[in-house]
Amino acid sequence: MFPVQPIKGPIFLLLLALAGCGGSGGGGGNVITLPPEPSLSFTSSVASSPADTSFTLTWSTSNVESCAASGSWSGDKGLSGSETISESQPGGYTYTLTCTGEGGDVEAEVDVAISDASGDEEAFTVSSTNPDCQGTLFHSPSVLSDYLDRVIRAYTYGCEYLGDIRPLEIWLTANNESEASALRDRWCAFRLQRDPTFREAWCQNSQIGVNLANYVRWSSVYYDGLASAHHQNNLSAFSNDPNDLSAEYVTIHEFFHAYQFDHLDEAIYGRPEERDIHMGRTQDGSRPWHSEGSADFFGHLLTELAGHPGALKQYFENAEFCTGVVDDAFSLWNLTYDDSSNCGYPLGAWAIAYLISQHSVEAYFAFYDDLNGYGFFEGWEKNFGQTTDEFDVSFRDWVLATTAEERLSMIEHIVADLT
Repeated sequence: MFPVQPIKGPIFLLLLALAGCGGSGGGGGNVITLPPEPSLSFTSSVASSPADTSFTLTWSTSNVESCAASGSWSGDKGLSGSETISESQPGGYTYTLTCTGEGGDVEAEVDVAISDASGDEEAFTVSSTNPDCQGTLFHSPSVLSDYLDRVIRAYTYGCEYLGDIRPLEIWLTANNESEASALRDRWCAFRLQRDPTFREAWCQNSQIGVNLANYVRWSSVYYDGLASAHHQNNLSAFSNDPNDLSAEYVTIHEFFHAYQFDHLDEAIYGRPEERDIHMGRTQDGSRPWHSEGSADFFGHLLTELAGHPGALKQYFENAEFCTGVVDDAFSLWNLTYDDSSNCGYPLGAWAIAYLISQHSVEAYFAFYDDLNGYGFFEGWEKNFGQTTDEFDVSFRDWVLATTAEERLSMIEHIVADLT
């Protein structure tokens, strides 16, 4: 069963009784008894179901006089009971129940993801039309087709700009827990079917979830005995607003992580901590300035180049406040993923922008090409003519010596040089 907590509490009219004071040494007041608080428990027997397959909604109440259904079902309902449901079309369904009592209203809802009855995996996949970009997008059935198109176009543009990364899977969940849970189950079944060395215990590590976006490398480096390997980008359908570019930016941001780690040969860097070191995250993987800063920079840069003018500058306008934490003692290496300033990503992106303004995008990509031969630190010095520590100081001094207008002007020049 999948219990759902009420999403809207009871509505009470509170009556205050004022006790009288004074008089001949006495006082008194009326005690008013409030009506009992209504309660509602509402559950579904499943979080997801194939089309044309029955499932059950069950509810119970106390201190209510009537209940009514809305959303994906309708009609008056008993004060307690169950109902068998079957939907014929794939998609996300929300069943809402509102009950009314003397003490007010109480409402709860459950979400159920309905999948294609055939079980055909093709019903939940989208692939790029470019034969040289063969990542596959797996998605929750209720994600809007326009959103799917935006994600696959962003992936395709990133692939065309950065190069094809194979094998790559993109798992996109609708932004509610029932569909995220259903997608995790599909992901687990898909893994178990494709690779007999995949262990069912690893299913808990999918990292697919509501309001989550991340990159995961699946290989024997991280999962001992796993025969197959793939890059995985997990995404959530954050917003259907076409003016909100998170679909584009986040897709390319996570794809850039695949680009980064695809440049680290696992025959050379065969331990997780080695891969973190040579991605500039230090041995414990706690320093985000390079890996996340570059993903943020290119996520917004390529979003702009893909047809959204001003995306990169707008990002840095929003990130400008982070330059205020730079002082004479500042170091990029002191920024962590849980830094209280939340500036690890933005200041890392500023650092990559500054680096590219001093060199070029091509020089930065050449640095990745040298990772296997030279590693992160020697490759940095080879391609940029200074150590990472020297760059750290140079970046700090640049931030302290420039105004916001000068820094944003640099961003405009980077874009102009690429268009």
